Amino acid sequence: GRTEEGDEPWCKAVDVPQDKDCEDGRSSAAFSAEYVGRTLMELTGVTVLPARNDDWFSEARYTQGGTLETIDLCGKTMTGAQLQQAFELRSAAIAVEYTEARFVFRAVGIGSNTGMSLHAASEMADQGMTAEEILDYFYEDTQLIAMQ
Repeated sequence: GRTEEGDEPWCKAVDVPQDKDCEDGRSSAAFSAEYVGRTLMELTGVTVLPARNDDWFSEARYTQGGTLETIDLCGKTMTGAQLQQAFELRSAAIAVEYTEARFVFRAVGIGSNTGMSLHAASEMADQGMTAEEILDYFYEDTQLIAMQ
């Protein structure tokens, strides 16, 4: 329901209520504990994982927009972007759950969660907004110019 602040001054966080109920923007991926453990050990350098898989992750911290900012694995801090890349998830807005001998990564959104939401932009266009109005909504205080 909200984009994230981008690295550029023109990429501000904006509300996107259209995304709250968008099923296309929700995804999940399940992996065996063995695969997750091996991948995370390579990523973080952790050499020993707790015996209880439920104890591998702790202290998940999220941004206001819902993106996983950081999560701890045995005292090592990882970003949501690192998990997204390591497990090829659609988004960095991730929740991690251990269930039935598998880790399930649930992601909301697609990409970096910054800039324009394509789903919201499509709904805005369907409601009659022009391309210029949509761009202005997502990239406030910018100017659209014609290239020749």
